Amino acid sequence: ISMRDLVLQFRSAAADAEIALDGGSAERRTLVTALRWLIERGVVRELDRSVAAYESDGRSDALLEIRNDRLLMLHTPALVGAESAADLIERSTDSGG
Repeated sequence: ISMRDLVLQFRSAAADAEIALDGGSAERRTLVTALRWLIERGVVRELDRSVAAYESDGRSDALLEIRNDRLLMLHTPALVGAESAADLIERSTDSGG
């Protein structure tokens, strides 16, 4: 998948959840951090170019492979029943990290 397409899907999902995104540098850094985390775990693979460029340039692109089989194996029980990002942050803080 093109990173640009992934970003469009991300923004669409955020809009559906009534989460306002501004497309600014902080948002891009957050997305790149999440993608790097997934890359380190073998869930996403950079096929052409790097996601790092998107951090400073919102027009940059990369070709990514998403391993759905590995995505399903991520440990995500903290997400169950979460109502907001603040809820997830609170759960993370309560569990020590």
